[in-house]
Amino acid sequence: MEILNQILKISLFQKVLNKKKLTVQELTTLILILYEKNIAFELAFTPKSTTNFPVFELTLIFSPSLELTFKVTICE
Repeated sequence: MEILNQILKISLFQKVLNKKKLTVQELTTLILILYEKNIAFELAFTPKSTTNFPVFELTLIFSPSLELTFKVTICE
């Protein structure tokens, strides 16, 4: 699937895959990239607590049988 290869080559997605923390601006950029490439996605948010950073769960939907879910920690 060519679109999946293109997405995974983007440096911000590589940062997510390497479990590095993102800024809110970087997460916004990821969402804009998905929008521009017309890729369906779902986004869930867990707010920060006294012991954890806030986390977004981003699910990319490529087809009914192919979804990828990433947990993205937001650093402040």
